[in-house]
This record gives sequence, C-alpha cells and structure tokens, in this order.
Amino acid sequence: MSTNYKIPAGFDELVFVDFEFSQPAGSVPRVVCVVAKEVVSGRMFRIMLDEDAPTAPPWRTDKRCLFVAFAASAEMSCYLELGWEMPKYILDLFFECRNLTNDFILKPGL
Repeated sequence: MSTNYKIPAGFDELVFVDFEFSQPAGSVPRVVCVVAKEVVSGRMFRIMLDEDAPTAPPWRTDKRCLFVAFAASAEMSCYLELGWEMPKYILDLFFECRNLTNDFILKPGL
C-alpha cells in the first residue's frame, strides 16, 4: 500500500492509536474502545474494550514499530489499565504541536 507518511529510519511500522475512556477525578480510566491504524500496511483496528478485551494490543509494540498518539500519556494510562505491554518507542504529537506553536497565541481547543 502506498502512503504519504515518511517512516522514520529503523522502523517497519507506524501505528496511530486513540483510546476512548472515562476517568472521574482520582480514579483509574474505564477504557471503552480503541482505534488504531498501521499506515504501512493500511491495517485498521476498531476494538470495543469490555470484559472480553484482548490481553495484548493486536498491533506490534516492538522496537521496529513507532507508536504515535496525541497526548500519549492518556493512551499509556489505558495500556496500564488493560495490563498491556508498553510500546518500545512513542511519538507524542502534543509535544510536537507545542514545539511548533509556542511562539503563537493558540485558538481555544489547541
């Protein structure tokens, strides 16, 4: 599959991940679902995370796969709650966004 993404050197896969969860103040997250896309192969994952949640993520988490998220600390809290092994390499786009916009006044929501 052709992709417009430049895969960083050293990686075979690039997976974008987003969880949906609720987390009242002072509580652990109650994970509802996750969507992920591995852009090299085009594989898409849409998983409801109820009592039959998988014991490991269905995408790779080894050193040849780059995990990408916006505000990855939230995604990692879901990994912890599910008991999943953490990805070896994580790119948090929140920090990339802040790096690009620190000299600008952001509109609400960014």
